[in-house]
Amino acid sequence: MKKCRKNKWHDDDCHSNKKKCDLKLIKECICVEWSVPHGETQTVFETGGFDQFFASGFVSFDCGSPPFIRVRFFLGNNLVGEVIRVFEDSSVAFTFTRFDRITVECPGFTGTPDPDCPTACEGEICITARFPVSVGD
Repeated sequence: MKKCRKNKWHDDDCHSNKKKCDLKLIKECICVEWSVPHGETQTVFETGGFDQFFASGFVSFDCGSPPFIRVRFFLGNNLVGEVIRVFEDSSVAFTFTRFDRITVECPGFTGTPDPDCPTACEGEICITARFPVSVGD
């Protein structure tokens, strides 16, 4: 074990108690298909309580009647970054730090529904996440 150094990869508990620790950076790849009814917003990903969460990935909008969806990243109730519009049959790549939730909004619409997805927007989100985990005594 090596002595903690003060940097973004070490947690406050480690520093305040002056105990020896190491942090290991865990990397996970997660892909999930999502479906959100027209006129609704749903959470499509949550971090599970990690304080420091770093992720790259993409959100695709594969099928639906509205011309685009809105994707938002949150830390608690605070919006992180700008709202991202993803147009049908496309995807948008992202890299964000310090967030704990991603939502997708499928706007309401008027007009002829998409015959393949008449009541919802559908797509996929793939995330390569990195987060530090303490290992030590």
